[in-house]
Amino acid sequence: MVVIWNPNASRAADSDHVLEQLRAQGDTQVVETSDAETAEHAATRAAAEGASRIIAAGGDGTINTVINGIMKSNQRPILGVLPLGTANDWFSSLDLPDDIEAAIEIALSADGTWTDLAELETTQQTRYFANIATGGNSHRVTESITDEMKQTWGALCYLRGSIGVLADLQTYRTTISFDGGAPQVFEAWNVMVANGKMSGGRLEVAPRAIVDDGYLDIVIIRDGTLIDIAKLTAQELLNTYIESDQVEYRQAKEIRIRSEPPLRFSIDGDIIDEQPIVFRNRARALRVARG
Repeated sequence: MVVIWNPNASRAADSDHVLEQLRAQGDTQVVETSDAETAEHAATRAAAEGASRIIAAGGDGTINTVINGIMKSNQRPILGVLPLGTANDWFSSLDLPDDIEAAIEIALSADGTWTDLAELETTQQTRYFANIATGGNSHRVTESITDEMKQTWGALCYLRGSIGVLADLQTYRTTISFDGGAPQVFEAWNVMVANGKMSGGRLEVAPRAIVDDGYLDIVIIRDGTLIDIAKLTAQELLNTYIESDQVEYRQAKEIRIRSEPPLRFSIDGDIIDEQPIVFRNRARALRVARG
């Protein structure tokens, strides 16, 4: 078993006992790193060398990095996850406990359940992600969040980061085709492509998303007025915002996107600003310890 531990994750400093518990497991290698490239390489090597289980201990970014490392190998070890980050959004989509002790038990011993991934392809790269790609003004919120805000505000840092963006919302003329269909044009504030339900500190932005249904969910927020923002915010709090006329909610196996100005997508810390961009569902791509 290989453990990839991010010592800079927001909850890592208070989890030394967890690290020692993991070290105490027989035949276990622990890789401590906050460097994404090192973590990805460690995951690739562990999978290729036949590790039966890899545990990613950190936030959504760490988990995403480890997943990309595993996907570079032909082997599919079981992935266990420990929620040491600020939001742990994908963790919530898997219905895993937030309690560290309960999460350890599942990560160490649960059988692997086949789970979908999202694949992102541009002319320059192919990447995988487990949760949600956020583009448009939602990306601008993510980009505005500092490490200090994460430490001070916790999951509420995403709400704090939205304050400046709301005063200057940008509209993106976005052309999208679903499953090879005719292109459709949307004047959009936000575009989100989801495999999981949660984003931005456990906000349920894609409530119909299921991590093993073979589909990606896409949420398009059309542009509007400040009054529309207030209505959407209220509906989000009531978990009814996708019923708004301002929201386009679709499901597809493949989604092609181009926009003007270019959408910048944020995927667990990675920024993608290339066009065009294609998202695909990769069904049953990864085995995850889910209990």
